[in-house]
Amino acid sequence: MNDDAVTRTIIDRDKLPPLFPTYRHSPEFWEQLGRTVATYGFLEEVLGKAIFVFSATRKYSPDEIEVAYQAWLPQLERALTDQLWNLAESYGKAGA
Repeated sequence: MNDDAVTRTIIDRDKLPPLFPTYRHSPEFWEQLGRTVATYGFLEEVLGKAIFVFSATRKYSPDEIEVAYQAWLPQLERALTDQLWNLAESYGKAGA
C-alpha cells in the first residue's frame, strides 16, 4: 500500500475525557483487574519454574540420559511460552 492510500488520523488529546481510556470505571476496578492479570502471570512463572525443577532434577539411568536431554529443551521452551492451561497440564505430567 502506498502512502496516498493510507488514511492518517490525528488524535486531539485535549478533547479526550480526563483519565482516558480508563475513565468509565472506578480506580478500584482497574486495581483489581491489574492484580488479577498479575496473579495469572505470577502463577505462569511459578509453574514454569516447577516444570524446570521436576524435569531437570530427576534421576536418569545412563541409557535414558540422551533421550531425556533431547526432550528437555522443547519442554523448557514451552514452559517459558505456554499459557496457564498448558502449563498446568505440563506441570501435572512433570510431577508424575
